[in-house]
Amino acid sequence: MYHKQKLQGLIKEIDLIVKLSPSSFSASCKGSAKVCKAIREFREAIEPNVNQSDGLNKLYAAVDQSVSQLTQSLVNLRKDRRLRGDWARFAKRDIIRLKDELLALREFLVVNLNSFKPISPSIGVYSENLERLLEILQKERAISERTFVMLTTHLAQNGRSRPKDQKIIEQISRISVHLSELHEIRMVIGDA
Repeated sequence: MYHKQKLQGLIKEIDLIVKLSPSSFSASCKGSAKVCKAIREFREAIEPNVNQSDGLNKLYAAVDQSVSQLTQSLVNLRKDRRLRGDWARFAKRDIIRLKDELLALREFLVVNLNSFKPISPSIGVYSENLERLLEILQKERAISERTFVMLTTHLAQNGRSRPKDQKIIEQISRISVHLSELHEIRMVIGDA
């Protein structure tokens, strides 16, 4: 599955950074950028889970803060020649802190490995474009023809096909995933 590949990629990137020496400034900086990208890709591949989101968001924030501090220390190390030794110590400390945060994130991911649900690939991609999303839901028979016509008419009258608020986009994505799951259940039991 796609989300498992992203999770494995994230864990691989974490493992690469954890193995680095605290003196490997440039490798740590490049690796931290790869980890941040891997985190974003993994977050986009899974459905938000109310039970896990608080812990996961705290870990993401801690990693992001550690990466920011490391980046700032490395910028200061390059700029300030007089205090180079001090900035090098700060950068080493920031690398160690980043490793600690990454290990905590890795542990959380491994413990919760089987509880992450993927976003439906046919729905997740189009969740920001409501017209396209409605077409997919109607095509998959997750909503009725009547509902499809009513919603598309409403969108045409209001002239908005893209929601502006990120929370609305996430809610629509969750609803569409649930509708697709309901349709799959109906297909299995023969109601559809």
